[in-house]
Amino acid sequence: MQPHAVLEWKKDGVQPDVFRGLGTGRYTVAATLDLHRHTVEQARSALYRFLTVAHERGRRCVLIAHGRGERSDPPARIKSHVAFWLGQMPQVIGYRSAPRHQGGTGAVLVMLRKSRAAKDENRERYGGKATPQDDSV
Repeated sequence: MQPHAVLEWKKDGVQPDVFRGLGTGRYTVAATLDLHRHTVEQARSALYRFLTVAHERGRRCVLIAHGRGERSDPPARIKSHVAFWLGQMPQVIGYRSAPRHQGGTGAVLVMLRKSRAAKDENRERYGGKATPQDDSV
């Protein structure tokens, strides 16, 4: 992977508007992880821990600053690994390189699937919203 390459990936079923909004910075970033100056092993451990906790806490959009890796050997080493790891994590439904003001190609915005608690809350909030029709008019 090249240092200035744009990262983007999504699971099947993610709506195009949601994915497009992720790349434009439309969603509020709930948490940030900075992987600068990490070894590959440190970055992997920190990434998995960070995403597990973020998902458990119901965070939907997080930012990971991995850097472009212009001076690493090979170039973009952490960036390449982050892209691979994100695609392997079940809680990740998509990711895109961040807009320029959030780090550009040196950072990635990640969309996480809803936690079980968030799904249950939505079911409770919206599941019983429909009211039966009154036929006695």
